[in-house]
Amino acid sequence: MSAVPLGLSISVTFISALTVIGLPTETYIFGFVTIWHCITLVIPTVIACLYYIPLIHRLKLATMYEYLEIRFHRNSRVLSSGIEILSMILYMGTTVYIPSLALSAVTSLGTNTAILLTSGICTIYTVC
Repeated sequence: MSAVPLGLSISVTFISALTVIGLPTETYIFGFVTIWHCITLVIPTVIACLYYIPLIHRLKLATMYEYLEIRFHRNSRVLSSGIEILSMILYMGTTVYIPSLALSAVTSLGTNTAILLTSGICTIYTVC
């Protein structure tokens, strides 16, 4: 698979209920100033594409965490991977909670039932 479909697939993975529900809400509350958040994300993306990705490819590493271990110490690898795991757990919880909250608001389902239903649908969708 070439880099373009792979990059698009990874990008679309992070478009979720947080983006669909949260971004319009933030824009409504805070105004058009939220566009600066989107614009500032371009700078680190360009730096990563021009510097870090070629570096990792040249060193034939599988992950950025391997580079951290080589460049600094094993503790930096363990700490950064632990922070990323915690971040993803919180992100997944929020990603399931927001549509569940919206679902429970428009139906007679309780929040816990909506969370179970949303989690089940997401799991089945991912597996199939």
